[in-house]
Amino acid sequence: MRWKYCFNVDPDEDRARKEIEKRITSFWEGFVRDCEQIGSRIHGYQARENVDWLVNWMKSHLQAIHPELMWEFGPAVDKDGMFLVISPEGRRNLRPLTEKILSYAPNLSTWEFYGYRPPVRDFKNALMKIAGRTASNFMDVYFKGKIGETNKIDLTFYSDSYPKSKDYNENLGAIWTAIETLCGEEFLDKSLGIIDFKKVKKKELEKLEHISSLKESAEKLIKIARETLPSSPYYLLSDDLKYSVLEFKPEKMETYPKRTDIFLLNTLGIFTNMFRDGEKEFDSIRFSNFGEIFAYLKIEGTGLTTQEKFDKRNELSDIIDKALRSQELGCTIGGALGYRYYYVDLALFKPEIGIKNIRDTLTEKDIVKEAWLLFFDSDLEDEWVGYYDDCPPPPKD
Repeated sequence: MRWKYCFNVDPDEDRARKEIEKRITSFWEGFVRDCEQIGSRIHGYQARENVDWLVNWMKSHLQAIHPELMWEFGPAVDKDGMFLVISPEGRRNLRPLTEKILSYAPNLSTWEFYGYRPPVRDFKNALMKIAGRTASNFMDVYFKGKIGETNKIDLTFYSDSYPKSKDYNENLGAIWTAIETLCGEEFLDKSLGIIDFKKVKKKELEKLEHISSLKESAEKLIKIARETLPSSPYYLLSDDLKYSVLEFKPEKMETYPKRTDIFLLNTLGIFTNMFRDGEKEFDSIRFSNFGEIFAYLKIEGTGLTTQEKFDKRNELSDIIDKALRSQELGCTIGGALGYRYYYVDLALFKPEIGIKNIRDTLTEKDIVKEAWLLFFDSDLEDEWVGYYDDCPPPPKD
């Protein structure tokens, strides 16, 4: 369901959205009513009956909105009191819904509300939390970080005593928990790249950083990575942009969700490694310092030859690029040809105005009904804009 870019009128979706908004309102009304009891139950969490009460309360109130929303209570970060985290965890397509829920949050003097688990600032408390969740002691763990190919942060952990388990997945899960505890959940979602761990001799640890400085070091690497990004929005860099051409051999299917039919792609050089390697996680923030959102037009091309798709794609790209640049809204940044569809890729500097601009531009063209704007960002996977009011939804997995 769409929550951010609801340009098309869809009565069924509108009704479903309003029903969920009622549940959101009901959740927060219940939270305000019961917040003192919730707080007292949290403080008495050692008693099983209090844990059960909290679980049942959140299930009947929060998970009535969506069953895959997760939650966590903890001590407030910036005030005396408690926090509540509402997170879809790995279901990143539910992030827009999470943002909607938090936009309804009440202003309570002793409560903070977050969409991501915040990092634990005190290292000793962080170690206790990690140990409680993983039964692992990270006190003698060190690390080395570097910027990966797609501006993610790759981390390798070293110790002379960890890991003790021979189960690789168990060890990897413990390290994942340690990273989340020290750096916060948002770092996991948007910045964490490859992680690894190695057992080494104690003397080899002297040249490495201790895990207590993980958050600070990761933030420095993120800053360095962003300093390598373009110094202006993409629409001001038309003469400086470098492109790569990639070829693929996708499997032929009856329907093609997302960009699964692409056999020829012309893309920004900065995206080459990601698209070449089929990386699934995308975050615009890793490729722009100016709040740009990267999106694409997907247009039905059944019955057209490859050359006809190529010509139509180029013509459309030129028209849209001119319309966006003329109002400083963004630009086109390449595109692709698929077995069934053709694509125009976009960098949107002012997304909502830019989308309306494109929509107005396309209504003046003789374009098929099956034409959509979709988003690269993992958080926006369920968002789409049709270029006619009665446009059907795009193909999904």
